[in-house]
Parts: sequence; C-alpha cells; structure tokens
Amino acid sequence: MRAQNRETVSADVSQFVAGLDQLVSGFDRTTEMRIETVVLVHRVMAVFMALLLVFTIIWLRARLLQPWRQLLAMASAVSHRDFTQRANISGRNEMAMLGTALNNMSAELAESYAVLEQRVQEKTAGLEHKNQILSFLWQANRRLHSRAPLCERLSPVLNGLQNLTLLRDIELRVYDTDDEENHQEFTCQPDMTCDDKGCQLCPRGVLPVGDRGTTLKWRLADSHTQYGILLATLPQGRHLSHDQQQLVDTLVEQLTATLALDRHQERQQQLIVMEERATIARELHDSIAQSLSCMKMQVSCLQMQGDALPESSRELLSQIRNELNASWAQLRELLTTFRLQLTEPGLRPALEASCEEYSAKFGFPVKLDYQLPPRLVPSHQAIHLLQIAREALSNALKTFASE
Repeated sequence: MRAQNRETVSADVSQFVAGLDQLVSGFDRTTEMRIETVVLVHRVMAVFMALLLVFTIIWLRARLLQPWRQLLAMASAVSHRDFTQRANISGRNEMAMLGTALNNMSAELAESYAVLEQRVQEKTAGLEHKNQILSFLWQANRRLHSRAPLCERLSPVLNGLQNLTLLRDIELRVYDTDDEENHQEFTCQPDMTCDDKGCQLCPRGVLPVGDRGTTLKWRLADSHTQYGILLATLPQGRHLSHDQQQLVDTLVEQLTATLALDRHQERQQQLIVMEERATIARELHDSIAQSLSCMKMQVSCLQMQGDALPESSRELLSQIRNELNASWAQLRELLTTFRLQLTEPGLRPALEASCEEYSAKFGFPVKLDYQLPPRLVPSHQAIHLLQIAREALSNALKTFASE
C-alpha cells in the first residue's frame, strides 16, 4: 500500500512537475511574445516618431521657414525701395495673413512712390520751364535794349517765344505812326519771305501747318500811343498755360517799352536835327542874309547916281544886282530847307503833309506812292529826301503855273 502510494505520488509529482513545466513554458512563451510585441511596438513607434519628425521638419520649412525667408527678403527689398517683390504664401494661417499685409503695403508704397516721383518730375519740369522762361526774358530784355537794328533784336526774341510756347506763326507789326495800315512786319511764319536774302534770323524751309487754329492778338500800346500788335496762331484744342500766358504778357510789356523807347529816341534825334538846322538857318540869316541886304542897298545907292556913272559901270552894277538877287533867292530856298520841320517821326507823314499842301496849290490831289518799309530812312536823311520831293513839287507847280 505504501509502495503503491509511493508510485502514485511519484506519478502525481511527475505529472505536477510536467504541468509546472508546461505552465512555465507557457509563461515564457507569453512573456517572449509580449516582449516581441513591445519591441515591435517600440520599433513602429520609433519609425512613426522619425516619420513624424521628418514631416514636422518639412512642414515647418514649408509653413514657417520659407515664408519667413520670403517675408525677410521682402522687408529687405522694401528697405531698399524695391516694391516689386511679393510674398507667395498660401493658406489661411498667420504667415499668409502677414504676407498678404506686406504685399498690400508694398503695393501701396509703390503707388505712393510712383505718385511722388511723378509729382517730383512735374515739379522739376515746371521749375526747368520757369528757369527757361526767366532766362529767355532776361536775354530778351538785354537783346531788346541793345543798339542792334530792330530786326536783329526782334527776330530772335520771336523765335524764342515760339520755342517756349504753343504759339505758331508769330508776327509782330510795328506801326510807323498810329496808322495801322503802315507797319513793318517781323514774322516767324515759314511761308513769308524776307527782303534781305542774306538774313538767316527767320526760320526757312519749313512748310506751314495746315490747321491754322485760333488767331490771338496782343496790342503794344501805352496810355496815349499805339506802337504795334503781336499776332500768333494757337493750334485747335490747345490752351496756353498760366506760365506761358504770363510769359507772353511780360514780353508784350518789354516790346512795348522797347518800341516806346525807340520812338522817344527817334523823336529826340529828330528834335536835335531840327534844332541844329534851325541854328544854321538863324546863323545864315544873321550873317549872309544881312550881308546880301547891305550889298543890295549899296548897289542901289550906286545905281541911283544914274548918268554920273559910265555905261560899263552901270552894266556891271546891273550884273551885280542880278547876282545878288539870285544869291538872295538861293539863300531863301536854303533857309526854307533848313527851316523844314518834321512834325512826326518818319518820312511818310512829312511826304503826306507835303502832298496835301501842294494838292491845295495845284487844285487837284497829289497821290503818294510810298513803298519803303517803315523806319528805313533816318531822320537826318529824311529831311533831305523831303526837300528833294518838295523841290520837285515846286518845280512842277512853276511849270504848271507857266502853262
């Protein structure tokens, strides 16, 4: 019974040990499987973390670093006044909003700078134009008050005015007197011809503009005298600016002052010539005329002796008396010549007055065909031409009276 029990116990123990071995083996396998699972999970998590890290780096570069670099580059460009750079940031995050704000700011700054640059250019062009106008007025004032002939003074001024304004076909008419029909023309019209073929002051070889435009007029006059008129053509649809209008008005004042000064100097020169001729006439009358009168009285006294003188002496006295009469007549004509007065500047008014005077003497009108340009004949020459004309009229009157 004990032996049997011992075998039974041994078998049970063996079976129990075998069960324990199976249980331990099961625990080992389970533990190993769990360890393998944990290792696998750790590996998977490591790979996932690595992928997540790579994705995070890529995302940060795409969403943060590159936009940040674009924003920095754009800020640097804006600081160097380059407003053409733009930040291309997509999305709806803060960086995209900041990029959009910087793009809008850059566009507004570019527009503002463009407007400011345009204003600066306009102001610069305006100042340069005003500087040209002031320089032109200064040079025109110097040229107009020089001692050069009137054409050499006026033609460059009119050409300069045409270059600085929209005016075309500028023409200046200088009146000889207050008569508008008698004037001297200074023009910038290319289709007009100059009497002086060697003159190069006016533009030539340019065809006239087909569209004439609007004709503008500025009168050159002061409170009591009209010196001329300035004519110009303004193209259709164009208008003079305020600066150009001021330029024309100022130049008209300068031209008026110049013509007034020239006419005053011409009157003064004419008065000087008249005073000199009147002085010569007085001296001739006081000296030669009195001597001739005294000689005529002496000859008359000798002729009163009659038969007391020989025949040859009486003939000689008669010849002397005739010569004295002829000398006296020539002296009267000479005195009349020296006493001629030019009431107005220029030869034409004096000739017209002489024609009116001799028209009354003839009984029919004497016409004047005057084709000389105004102010061509100086005062000291005009008096001689006037005397020649009057002498011719006087001779014609004598011939007419004798017939």
